[in-house]
Amino acid sequence: MIPNLRKNKKGRKKFKKPIFAFIFLGIIFLAIIGLLIISNVKINQKRSGMQLRIVSLKQEVQTLEDKKQRLTAQISQTEMESYLEKEARERFNLKKPGEEVIVFTKEKIGRKERQTNEKTFFEEILGGIDVLFNKLQW
Repeated sequence: MIPNLRKNKKGRKKFKKPIFAFIFLGIIFLAIIGLLIISNVKINQKRSGMQLRIVSLKQEVQTLEDKKQRLTAQISQTEMESYLEKEARERFNLKKPGEEVIVFTKEKIGRKERQTNEKTFFEEILGGIDVLFNKLQW
């Protein structure tokens, strides 16, 4: 009977070793899977950031192409003789033979100049009282 008990104990020890090895390998396997999931999340974040950048760059390209079209239209317009004539008249005050040029200018009056020229209602009343007072003094 005693030899049977010893066999059971040895059998149990042999049975426990593979369980620990299996658990250890399972933990390592789960750690590797966790690392792969984390790296996959980081890659997806980078991809979404790059997609947003691609969209913004496409919009920028579109705006630059529109600007290019406007500039080429302006270049073709400047090559026309009527545009050159209009610019010469406006910038250099040129005229055709037989034409008369009229120039309108705006006079800008500052606040101080306007205040010295215009008197308020109370200033006129005080001025009138001062004139009366001076006449009465003889």
